Amino acid sequence: MSAVTPEVELLLINRLFLAGLVLLMFGGALIVLRSGLFQLFLQSFAKMKAMFFRQARVLESDFYRNRPILTEKSKHVYKRAVIGLLSIGTLLLLFSIGLTLHYYSA
Repeated sequence: MSAVTPEVELLLINRLFLAGLVLLMFGGALIVLRSGLFQLFLQSFAKMKAMFFRQARVLESDFYRNRPILTEKSKHVYKRAVIGLLSIGTLLLLFSIGLTLHYYSA
């Protein structure tokens, strides 16, 4: 006899699957944000803002305009976070699928 009731096992399977999906969605969102997909939109909105609102001349200098967004260290941390989110999400999904197969085979 199993120590875990079927209701508890189904609850565990569902929670693991949902947690895996959430982690995969966060990892995918980070990849999309980092890929620069929204850069075109941000530049367009900045041009529209410049048409309506004046900006101080100091902020137009190269020092403020061409600053790197992410340093090398933060790029490394970002890459590790994406890999961690995607791998943990995938493992949770596979584990929940394995539990589902075990649940319905019994």
